[in-house]
Order: sequence, then structure tokens, then C-alpha cells
Amino acid sequence: MIKKNFASIALAFGLSASFVFAEGEFSVTLDFSASALEVENSGDTTDVDSFADSAFEDSELSFSYEGEKFGGVVTLGLPDANSHINMSEDDLITSLSFSELYAWIKPFGEIVKFTAGVFENTDGIADYTDDIDDFGVGVFMLGEEGDAFAEPMKYSNAALVDGFLTDLYFGPATVQLLFGPNLSKKHMASDIFGDELMVAALAANIQDFSIEDRQYRIGARVFAEFEEVGTFALMFKTFQWPKAVMEKVFLFALGGDQTEFVALYPNGLPGDFMNYHNFGAYADITAIENLGIMLGYTGFVFANSDSNVNSPLFHGVDLRAAWTGVEGLSLSTHNNVSFAAGSADEWNLLETIGEGNSFLNLYNAIGATKTMTDTLSINAQIGNILSKISADDQSSTTLTTSTRDEFWAEAKLIASVTEDVQFKVGLKLAIVNDDEFGSEATTTTTFSIPVGISVSF
Repeated sequence: MIKKNFASIALAFGLSASFVFAEGEFSVTLDFSASALEVENSGDTTDVDSFADSAFEDSELSFSYEGEKFGGVVTLGLPDANSHINMSEDDLITSLSFSELYAWIKPFGEIVKFTAGVFENTDGIADYTDDIDDFGVGVFMLGEEGDAFAEPMKYSNAALVDGFLTDLYFGPATVQLLFGPNLSKKHMASDIFGDELMVAALAANIQDFSIEDRQYRIGARVFAEFEEVGTFALMFKTFQWPKAVMEKVFLFALGGDQTEFVALYPNGLPGDFMNYHNFGAYADITAIENLGIMLGYTGFVFANSDSNVNSPLFHGVDLRAAWTGVEGLSLSTHNNVSFAAGSADEWNLLETIGEGNSFLNLYNAIGATKTMTDTLSINAQIGNILSKISADDQSSTTLTTSTRDEFWAEAKLIASVTEDVQFKVGLKLAIVNDDEFGSEATTTTTFSIPVGISVSF
């Protein structure tokens, strides 16, 4: 019901805005999608739902202005969208979230650009998402709450995210500098605990941080564009978490048991602060006509200021390509291998699951889009994720493993009613096989009929 009401309100709002700003360089876009039907089978249990979360993009309403010297974007999404700032949930309107909320200005022409707000900046990195709109570039990691992996998009591995961004232009090269103080308690809780645990964390007052407890992020990217050759980029960023924040997080992980926490850490957690470091190098090769090839490496590591505390280094290697050599046809492929290895005390300050721990994640997807007529096209995607965790069982000398194998196939029909209105309808099949430590293997099969509409003004 919320999604239906949201679509009506957003459409009316968008029509009004387009009328008011008809003479300016404003644009308004409404994307609404949901699964008209979803059938999920897991063993002996079958669930049928309608208007569930969509297999397409998130539902959102976006306003943007593009001028010579300044501009900005405001994107409103539903609460389950990939949002950064979560508002009150007293009613429909205030339960919306801002997935983008930023403004930029070029006070000295094409020399320097200042951006401030909530954003995900991926300049210098080619995603090739025309045929496959799935995961971002970066490191697939160990997941939360039983998930075998957490996708790069969640951690925005290769992106400079949120805060104050300065672009400095030097011919073909651009230098970007980011400083991002986190001013949103709920955003912080979501970053720490993940979206599913955020509500529980808030209920436990874990979000009650003082100003000096808040995290911040700093980062930099240098990228250069060379005509008829490609774009090359280097990136580094870090998220810093104060000790007080991490102690509250670890206390929450222990179920709020203060006695157990003191028994484990009589002097508190080691170190005064913790950093989540990301770094990477990326190349987008466009030297061959009708072919784009993106190569990338991303590293991710948790660093404690106590030199005696180590963490595994996660690696992510990406290969993406897009080919448009036949008129009306485009083909894309996304591939990623992510891996890490380390001793038991490197994985988690709270748990030791063995001495020979390793993580491997393989992601492969192929997509194609065929233009049938001026108003009709077909898109098809097929992909698979294989995630495997291996660890020595401390109670024995055997090596135990946990695997998750996720396969999906999707086809959709895209109809452009007018230049500004587009409808989508598709079929999607997803099969997930889970075989976790000490648990019986399970298979979950989901069939859905996603539908969507996109309206631009």
C-alpha cells in the first residue's frame, strides 16, 4: 500500500514541479517498480506475495538542476532504498529517505568544483551498467546475519561517498579530495549494523553517540582521461570510527552483556580508534572501436590503532566489458573475484573461528539489450555468485567450509510510450543454495514478475 500511495504522490509532485520549472534547466524523474507477483519456495514452505520488493531498480523520485556554475540533485526513495539519511516514520511523507541530496558550484569556471551533501561519486570508474545494473565495483566481503557475502555497493568500495568534495582540474587530470563528517545518527547505525540490524540497534540506544564519538571519512581520487585511449584512476579513502563507538558496537554484538564485555576487555577495546581503509586502481580502455574494457583492483582492510591487532586484507579484482559492434545490440559482462586469508585473531576481535581462515567470492554476469523498434527493446541478464568461507574447526583438526551459490536469470520488455515515459515488465528466476557450518543445506527458489515505470520531465 505504501508503494502504491508513494507512486501517486510522487507522480503528482513531479507533474507540478515540471510545470513550475518548465523554462529552466530542471529535470524531474520518477522511477517506480515492484514485483507484481513473487513466489518463494524453500523446502516445504511456499510464500506468495504481491507488490513485494522489486527485481528492478529502487523506487525513487529525483529532481536535478544543471547550470553553468551551480547545480544540485535531490532524490527521494522509499525506506528500503539504498538510502543514507533516514527520516521519521510517523507517516508516509516523513518515512521517505534521501538517497541523494547534494549541491555543487563552480565559482571560478572550469578550474575547481565544490560539492557538498549525500552522494556516491564514481568518477573515473567505468561500470558498464546499461545491460547489467547489479553490483558496484569493489570487494565482495563476508556478510552479516548469515549472509555469505556483502556486495561492494553496500560499502561503496570504489566510490567517494558523502561529505564535502573538491574537484581540481589540471588538463586531462582531475584531483578529487573528500572530507565527510557523519552528521546522521541513523546513517551511522546503518553503516555499522547493516539495514536489517539498524532498527534493533536504535531500539538498544546504540545510536546515542555524542558529537566527539561520530565517525568521519576522508579520501582522494586522481583520474586522467586520454582521448581514444581511456581513463585511468587511483583512489584511497578511510572511514574512522572512534573507540567509544566501537565499544558500543561490540557491546551490542554481545547482547548488551556488560559483564561479558568487561571479562573480554577489562581495559576496553585495544587501540584508540579504528579505520576502514579502501584503496584501488582502475582503467577504462576505449582504444578499440565499439568495445570498452574496464579493469580494476580494490583493497579493503580494517585497521586498529593498536599495532598488536591485525586484520585480513580483502582483495577485489574486477573485469567488465561492453560491446556495441552490431547496430541495435549491446552486450556486457561483469566479473569479480574477491578473496582474503588470515589467522583466527585477524578476522574478528570477538570470535576466533580457526587458524586457517579464508574467504573466496566469484561473481559473473552477462547481459544483452536488443532494440526491436524505436519504442520497444528487450533486455536479458544471467548471473551467478559463489561464496565460500573456510576455517579450521577448533574442536577438531578438520577443515570446515560454508558455501552459498546464488544463480539468477531475468528477461524484461522495455516499452517507450513517449520520449519521456517508459514501461518495463519482466520475469525473474533466482535459486540460492546455502550450505553453512553445521547446518543442513537449503535451497530457496524465487520466481517473480517485476514491473516498472519511468517518467521524466
